[in-house]
Amino acid sequence: MSIRNFILIFFILFANNGCLRAELQDKAREQKSLTPANVMQNTINQGPMNEDKLQAPEVLVKFKSDASQDAIENLAKNYQLEMIKVVSRPNLYLFKIVGDQSVNDVVKALNSLDIVEYSEPNYTYKLLK
Repeated sequence: MSIRNFILIFFILFANNGCLRAELQDKAREQKSLTPANVMQNTINQGPMNEDKLQAPEVLVKFKSDASQDAIENLAKNYQLEMIKVVSRPNLYLFKIVGDQSVNDVVKALNSLDIVEYSEPNYTYKLLK
């Protein structure tokens, strides 16, 4: 395993606080091409979400580097999202869905926007002993 792949796997498993789906990580390892683009494409292609692993209706959104703070605030207002925290600077945010929309609908809508690099549900995973 190259140092690049090790660092990437470390980031996905630990630095991202378990936010990416474990199934996608396994698929990417099988493909032997664990890149952010492949992981995100698998997220988009994934079918219905496993609702029992979801946190309260929350989504993680990574904005493109040129997204302004005003654009992010307008997006939150338009999609009835409340910012919980900035996960990492400058552009990864955790939002709570305050409207009556489903997590799946919000993720699909956000992924279609130009200022969004990707969005995904906030899943929770626990390590087995």
